Amino acid sequence: MMIDARNIMYRAVHASRADHERSQLNGVRKPMKHPFVIMLRLIGGWVRDHRPGTVQIFWDAPRATVWRHELIEGYKKRDDDHHCNEGTVNDLALTEAAAADIFRYLNVRQFKKDRMEADDLIYAACRVQCTREIIVCSSDKDLLQLLYAVPKAKILNPDNGNFITETEHHPVWYKALVGDTSDKIPGYDGIGPARAAKILGDPSKFVTLLEERGKETMVRNLRLIDLGMSPYVLQNQLYVGRALAAKVQYDKRKLAEMCAKHKINYHGVAELLLPFRSLT
Repeated sequence: MMIDARNIMYRAVHASRADHERSQLNGVRKPMKHPFVIMLRLIGGWVRDHRPGTVQIFWDAPRATVWRHELIEGYKKRDDDHHCNEGTVNDLALTEAAAADIFRYLNVRQFKKDRMEADDLIYAACRVQCTREIIVCSSDKDLLQLLYAVPKAKILNPDNGNFITETEHHPVWYKALVGDTSDKIPGYDGIGPARAAKILGDPSKFVTLLEERGKETMVRNLRLIDLGMSPYVLQNQLYVGRALAAKVQYDKRKLAEMCAKHKINYHGVAELLLPFRSLT
């Protein structure tokens, strides 16, 4: 089981804040639940349901350092205040710090590499471990391309707990045509979902598009989107291979110390930690 850590962490932080706001509206005064506890409950539930042999956690490098900025100015450049307030930004930082510390002693492997996004590393990990059954937990649509590149990979949608087994169109080619406003990747002018579907359904229309509009946009977008075209894919696979050789540990004493460090009630989460004891 491979976890897109920040993708799941966002859910946990927003769920924690929403629960706290609801309790205040109902006149109940209680401290906000630590987002890591919610994150742990989510992942632990998947571990219990699907009983994976291993759990692997993947982190993004800081957004401003990601290598894709070399290909396109403003890649994923977002105003944090537009997406989340200062309190939420702080909660994300605190949750990531707690998760990184606690996962270190929870029998899981963590992966983080300079300039790489989690999906870069997840793709590399899937390629290295392609003979095994793999469950990837993320709502990141870029990871849907794994369904085409890694036959034994399945995508678990954290929104509903269901597996995504197919897509209407190949996610790489579709996104290369229409672009992605959230990632600040421009597509071809005038090509939206309906027209993209027609182009992808008729190879002659695709050839005509490239002849009339040029290949530059397509080539750039494929380099940005197709995880198999990353110039760092081999380096990432080597990094993953080395990381997989490291031993993991479940250390009850250290877990209690890390919970205390991050002001999490260890006894309150002890049951949530149990599914991780049998991992390898």
